[in-house]
Amino acid sequence: MKATGAPKWGRMRLWSVLVSALAALTAFGAEESRSCSCVESDYGFLLADSTEVPSNLGGVPWYGPPDGTPDTFLRQGLEFSVERRDGAEWNRVAFNVRYLEVSPVGSLRSPYESSRGSLWLVEPEQGFTPGLEYRFRYRASSLTQRENIVVHVAVSSLTPFRGELRLGSSESRVGPLGVSSPNGMCAAGISAARSDLEFQLPAAWAPFRQSLLFATRVDDQFWRPAAGMCKLVPPGLSWCGAAHDRVYTDCGATDGIIYKAIFSEASVKLDPGLHRVEMVAWLPGTNLEIREHAVVDLECSR
Repeated sequence: MKATGAPKWGRMRLWSVLVSALAALTAFGAEESRSCSCVESDYGFLLADSTEVPSNLGGVPWYGPPDGTPDTFLRQGLEFSVERRDGAEWNRVAFNVRYLEVSPVGSLRSPYESSRGSLWLVEPEQGFTPGLEYRFRYRASSLTQRENIVVHVAVSSLTPFRGELRLGSSESRVGPLGVSSPNGMCAAGISAARSDLEFQLPAAWAPFRQSLLFATRVDDQFWRPAAGMCKLVPPGLSWCGAAHDRVYTDCGATDGIIYKAIFSEASVKLDPGLHRVEMVAWLPGTNLEIREHAVVDLECSR
């Protein structure tokens, strides 16, 4: 889909309500009827304002509705614009908004991605000019909240990395952890065996950490849990921050209270034991990526 025209800016915060099934059991074993209601769900650019990006960035990733087609954009009144700063003036540039059905950080072809939203790339047709600034805007005409970000294009670019790196992983430990749950607070505390992951970026890539998108696969399935049902994590991001993630298995009740922990459609439930973990770092809109692996042992007996 090609999009050009007068500058328009926007941040959209889509308001929605998620209603779950029946709630968790209480400490006394009685079943309560509670519901989890999420007030709002964010869509928007996945790069922060004022991010410095390499000159060969393909485009700025944008997270949109699950049925994010051109028809959906028209129905919701979504409008994008891209401008380049030339001296004291901002000038419009031609750009495309491209749907990423498959990418290194997520795919709507996966059953775990089907209803989480869609990933798009807003890309200037002529690419980025090193040393200049670009402003990306979008809005939904039916909503008052808008988004406007500026990226600073570095003179340098990212180059392929040819070495080997090992994914950093902590030794598994058991402790309390907040996860998604259908109870009235949309989250619950569980006793979990967990291991923290850290992607070890090479020195040449590290300055552009905030320009990259990351994803984790566990046993060849995308892993993207959240701390609550209302805290959905877009593809390419993590509930632990850039280049970090956490894998866990539910070890049962905490403090004598039975919680019903659920696993979102964009995640998979892990059993105790050994799991093969892979993390990928990807420069959006390019074929530049790095993959790192580790084996983690999630044991509830520790």
